[in-house]
Amino acid sequence: MSGPTNRSVRPLNIWLSLGLASFMLGAGSIVLNGIALSVTLGDGRTAFSRPPQLLGASVSPDRTNARVATYRFSVSHPNTAGEPLQAIELAQQPNLEAIRFNLDLARAETSDRSLLPSSLDLLTQPTGPDKLRIAFEPPIPPGTEFELVLKARRNPRRGGTYLFGVEAFPRGNNSQSQFLGYGRFQFHERGDRERQRFF
Repeated sequence: MSGPTNRSVRPLNIWLSLGLASFMLGAGSIVLNGIALSVTLGDGRTAFSRPPQLLGASVSPDRTNARVATYRFSVSHPNTAGEPLQAIELAQQPNLEAIRFNLDLARAETSDRSLLPSSLDLLTQPTGPDKLRIAFEPPIPPGTEFELVLKARRNPRRGGTYLFGVEAFPRGNNSQSQFLGYGRFQFHERGDRERQRFF
């Protein structure tokens, strides 16, 4: 993967106004009028009251060896999250081959394909399974549904199912991450669909 890349995108004003005073009660969460306030764990780390949800993942085109394919991770950050979403980390699992992304083309969009008010900072960890960390500045507020969009230089040469672990981080340097699940991509080799129709 490429090294760290910064990219600013056109802002879309999104505001969350609670009009509520935040307070802490041990390691639990407080919910007022349906909106959860922030959670502080016993060791001082911040956490989500309710974590984001991974709604799904898709790729287009989905044929093997296709160039400039678009990968989408759909995420819902609920009103009851209690904390803004600071970062998403994607971890490629031991797939048949690694998928490499063009980090300069990464972006985050709302459900109507408007760009989120964020400057994307993408970092790659060199050890273990390939990891890609996308930090949002400013953090994404609760009550936002969005898609993280990545462009691959090329789809894998071999068909099959490829998995990416998805992890979310609340705002702050001392935060507790939350694993959201796996983004699943199915790639088809040339002739796969024709053979399926035949049989």
